[in-house]
Amino acid sequence: MMQESQLMFTVSLPAIFALLILIALVLHFMGVREQTDMVKKSRLMRMGGSLLGFTIILVGVLWYATRIGFSGYAQMGLEDIVLLTVLSSIGGIIIGFSARM
Repeated sequence: MMQESQLMFTVSLPAIFALLILIALVLHFMGVREQTDMVKKSRLMRMGGSLLGFTIILVGVLWYATRIGFSGYAQMGLEDIVLLTVLSSIGGIIIGFSARM
């Protein structure tokens, strides 16, 4: 006996990504504006940069994960693999630079 499930609500991934990027930018610019405490300044800038890098990586990965979730499969061509590689590389570079601050 199979039970049917109903979709109660949907989550908008672009809205979540936009919110994460906004939070990362606010943290980073709060660090830039900090003048008195250098430890707080570097910590805020590091957190903002790391969050921005992780968000950029998650954008590509979760985009294809949702395509697989909705259709059961995702055909990936060379341009899709290059896009994932570029997004992951950019995110990793941002995380690396923010970790070295």
